[in-house]
Formats: sequence, C-alpha cells, structure tokens
Amino acid sequence: MMAAGKLLVIRLSALGDVLFTLPAVHALRVARPALAIDWLVEERAATLLDLYPGLSRRLVWRRSALVREAKNPLRWPAAAGELLRHVGELRRERYDAVLDFQGNLKSGVHELLARGARKLGFDRAHTKEGAWLAARERVTPPPGPLHRIEQALALARAFAPELAAEPVAPPLVVPPAAVDFAEQELAALGLAGKPFAILHPGTSAFGAFKRWRPDRFANVADLFASRLDLPTLVTFGPGEEALAGKVVAGTKRGATRMGPRTRSLPELAALLQRARLVVASDSAALHLAAFLGTRVVALYGPKDPRLYGPRFAPLEVVHTWLPCSPCSRRTCPDVLCMEEISVRQVVEAAERLLRGAA
Repeated sequence: MMAAGKLLVIRLSALGDVLFTLPAVHALRVARPALAIDWLVEERAATLLDLYPGLSRRLVWRRSALVREAKNPLRWPAAAGELLRHVGELRRERYDAVLDFQGNLKSGVHELLARGARKLGFDRAHTKEGAWLAARERVTPPPGPLHRIEQALALARAFAPELAAEPVAPPLVVPPAAVDFAEQELAALGLAGKPFAILHPGTSAFGAFKRWRPDRFANVADLFASRLDLPTLVTFGPGEEALAGKVVAGTKRGATRMGPRTRSLPELAALLQRARLVVASDSAALHLAAFLGTRVVALYGPKDPRLYGPRFAPLEVVHTWLPCSPCSRRTCPDVLCMEEISVRQVVEAAERLLRGAA
C-alpha cells in the first residue's frame, strides 16, 4: 500500500484509553507522513485530541447528548436528526483502512458503518460484545502481560509493518489559551514561577474504587511542606470539587491550595505541565501528566500497572499486590489494596524522584 492515503482511527473512550492509543497513531504519523489520519471519538475525550497536532480531522460522536435526548420523547426527532447527521459525516469519506482500537459493540457498529477498503480490529479473545465480527482483518496481540500501548501498536503494525518496535511519546502541544489560563491562575494562587506539586485525588466515576483516601493526600501535602518545602495544588475534574475540598480541609499546615476549576482537558494539561511532581491514582490526569513529561507518583491498587501503568516520564509506581490482584471488578466492598498504600511510601517515592531530578 502506498504511504499516502486516508485512515480512520476508532477509539471513542475512555480518557486514559484514548491516551494509550495516541503512541500507535503517532507511530503511524512518523512512518507515513503523507497519511491523512481522522479520529472518531466521543465528546468527553474530544478536547484531549486537541493536544495532538498530527490529526487531519476529528469526528465527534455526541453520545452523551444523544442518550439525554433519547430519554425525552419530545426530543426524539432532534435525536434522530443528530444521529443521521453523525452517520452522514462518518460515511462522507472513503478510507484506505479503518482501525478499531476499542473492540466493543459501539466501536464495532461504527466500523461497520464507516467506508473502508480494509477494516482491522482485534480478534475475538481481545474484544467484547461481538466487535470482532465487524473487522475483516483480525489481529492477535503478542502473548503475556501487555501494556495497552503495546496492544494498540500491534493493531497499528498490522496496517503498517514498518512501525518502530518501541513506543515513542507523542508530542502534545498545549494551546496558547490554556497556557494563559494556567499562568493567570497560578499567579493568583501565589505560585507563578515557583516549584509546586499537584495532588489529584479523583478518578473516573466508574473507577471510584481506585481512589486513595483524601485524608492521606492531605498528610502527603503536609509532609511535602515540612520535608521538601514544596507547596501543593489540588486539582479536580468535573464532579470532584468536593473530594478535592476534603484534601485541602484536611491539611494541618495550610500548605496546599485548591486548584482552579478547569473548563477543558487542555487547561488541566497546562497545570500538570508546570508541576514539578504529580501524585495521583490511576486516572486520566495521571497519564496525561506522564505523557507531558512531568514526574509522577502513581498509586495503584485494583489494576495491574504492567497493563495500565503510566509511561514516558520519570515515575514511581506505589502498588500493593494481594491474593485478589489484579482485579477486573468495577466496585469492591473493601478496597484493601488501596488502603495498604501508606503515606510514607508515597512521600519516599516522591523524594526519590526529586533526588533523581537534582
């Protein structure tokens, strides 16, 4: 196949998984500079792709809006019109290949609807809800514990065998408006031009059992102040402001500040990029910080960091293996794996990272 052409990438959600797909897409961009790459993504993760300049077009599926409209019979005509518009936009282009990196029912339906000479996806064992049926070329990733970045690369390599063996961090560019936002907010907080750490206690709602207790984040903030002379900023995503407030309220020395309300992922990225260190559980904020090159202390309990751990930055993973680890559940009545992570472990991991930086 010629190096030029058009490619459709399907990775609709979630935020962390969209990030894990970016190295494979960037490898395609490097290997075939003339290739036009479109990306189909849900609206919640769409602004994340604004950070990557290598795409030709971004197609946004307004899934959340459609679900809301479908619940109201009076809005059904509007929902039907939006759905028809979306399908029309998807089928407007004819692609040389369509790559489904997600492998579930919603991505499989989109792969069927898209027009492509080749349609690639994962095999039956690595997909859900019959998505493998939509692919004409089914890819089996290498065996063993495989990070999701390497799994995505295996699919991309089926389309372009010349891809490099090792993943490379995709260049993320924070928009000037987001940079201005961060500079203004940090100046208002008295942190302009000063070193500081970020604590991010939140996770996605369905991954809430991966969170570390807010009182322990507060203890970390106190120890960063007393042992490292390092002030902290507590950041949060939509619906997490109360959780961040508990961290700030729990500090004894007043050494931490409540972060600003960010209106987009690029604004959060601008803050993460300026931090000297980020401490977070398995979350989009953790992975975004690592992709930006910021040092991270990653707190892992239920999930396997070999498969879902941060990449591309100086990092320390604090993880407790238990007989039930790793876990594929979405909820747990007693998240002992997170409870076993101590404040001391986290602070010592941060100290090691900062000594290495020095």
